[in-house]
Amino acid sequence: MKRLCVAVLVLFFFSLGLVAQEATSDQPWEETVRRIENGKTPNTNNTYSVEILYYPYSHEAYVTYVIFDALYQEEEAVSVVSDVAQRLKAEFGYDKYGYSSQATIRFDNEKHLARYRVNIVFMYNDIN
Repeated sequence: MKRLCVAVLVLFFFSLGLVAQEATSDQPWEETVRRIENGKTPNTNNTYSVEILYYPYSHEAYVTYVIFDALYQEEEAVSVVSDVAQRLKAEFGYDKYGYSSQATIRFDNEKHLARYRVNIVFMYNDIN
């Protein structure tokens, strides 16, 4: 009797595994846009990179500005992130954007990098 119960449970969990594998892959949260862009700041001609993670399902993006820590200037970081937000707003057809939280600045002492990270939320105008 115990063997029969164990066999039924094993078959049950095995069938659950098969059903779970048949899920469709066109879920909106799987459409995450990941980009890494490189550029030079216009004033000082310093090389930087921008890491972008855009989630269309939640209408938000995480933008990280990365530069050597000795060359970091917050004004340039804010300018570059603002330009990226404007481009994403135009590319995906949003009307406006805002910052959902305060920007975070992290300094990596081993790699000598500064990371300025912002969470941006995109919105449509409500026209009723």
